[in-house]
Amino acid sequence: MPQHITPEMLRTPLHEIALTIKLLRLGEVPSFLSKALEPPSPTAVTEAMVLLHEMEAMDVADQLTPLGTILARLPIEPRMGRMMVLGAGFGHKKDFAETRSSDVSSVFLSSTPHFLSVKLLLLHNFHKTAMSVTPCVPSQHAPSFPEPFVSPPGFKRLPFSHKRFAGHRASDHLAMLNAFYQWERTRADGEDAELSFCQSNQLAHTSLRMAAEAREQLKGLLVFSGFPEECFVPYHCRVTGPDERSDMIVALLCAGLYPNVCFHKEKRRVLTAEGKSALIHKSSVNLINKDPKFPSPYFIFGEKLKTRAVAAKTTTMVEPVHLLLFGSSSVVSHGNNLVKLDEWIPLMMSHESAALIGGLRQAVDDMIVRIATNPAQVTNPLPLDSAIIQAVQALVSSKATPPTLPEEPSHG
Repeated sequence: MPQHITPEMLRTPLHEIALTIKLLRLGEVPSFLSKALEPPSPTAVTEAMVLLHEMEAMDVADQLTPLGTILARLPIEPRMGRMMVLGAGFGHKKDFAETRSSDVSSVFLSSTPHFLSVKLLLLHNFHKTAMSVTPCVPSQHAPSFPEPFVSPPGFKRLPFSHKRFAGHRASDHLAMLNAFYQWERTRADGEDAELSFCQSNQLAHTSLRMAAEAREQLKGLLVFSGFPEECFVPYHCRVTGPDERSDMIVALLCAGLYPNVCFHKEKRRVLTAEGKSALIHKSSVNLINKDPKFPSPYFIFGEKLKTRAVAAKTTTMVEPVHLLLFGSSSVVSHGNNLVKLDEWIPLMMSHESAALIGGLRQAVDDMIVRIATNPAQVTNPLPLDSAIIQAVQALVSSKATPPTLPEEPSHG
């Protein structure tokens, strides 16, 4: 046991602290941080400022942009907050319902901030977390939001009663989201129905209630920032069969969790972005007794826990195109139709296709700025934004043809 608690300055991401400094008008970020009892290194401060500029959260004068102001107000990691703003743009698309007249339940009824907020909270990201640029969170510094799933005595792995919430999706995130919405519908029938549902499905009703309360807080902050109330009508995602809304949720998770990405090798073993081995956490729906064959070997995860071994916790399978659109910071051509993301993730695709997707990503980044500047427009997007949304939806759909994958990523 450590003798002293690690100072919050060393546990909270510097870019998150920088946003708070600017929101409270405490002066210039480097000058303010230099007065701390244990000040961060100048290099770390510079890296934090560069990240905020890349996120369009600060302008050239190191002042908060409209997006930066929204992110500073949200009690979640800034990249998660940016993901929610992205979700606002992709979630409220009226004409999308017309393409699914065969199934009313899959109509886009809400904007993404609502259900992404639930997912974020269930994934331990509501409180100020200890995520850093290095995506490894030691167990003693891990976020403390309670798990919604309660494992029976003697069970070291997730029982089937919990795994079924994931349906055909290899996603802990969607499993938690599905469990939350089923609980929420049942809760409307009264406390007895709620408790009975939680008992039969081995869910912690206190954790789910905490998530619901936290969602209301996030909703209030987003509405205060200018997002319309109608963005927050509940939507139930489908985890069996095609569901373009679920496809978009998975893709957007890359925006909030990257660079927390790993490559599945065999059984429980995965390879992280640092080239180190880790294990799929025992509480994951993706932990399968037999050697699993996932459609894509890439997974994003919420955090890494270190006990006797390092484990990737809360994992969701993603397609490489999701990482290309919302995650990677660099795309480099290596000839012979080989493209590498961040010099690690290889894709066999034409350079023209990679360039087009890169252009679309820039268009998405520009759209985020427009949304943050005028959040009310999400219910009536500009023609340009509608075209961007349709292009991204088509690209991230599970029906789309993914790029060819080489055997495994390389490091070096």
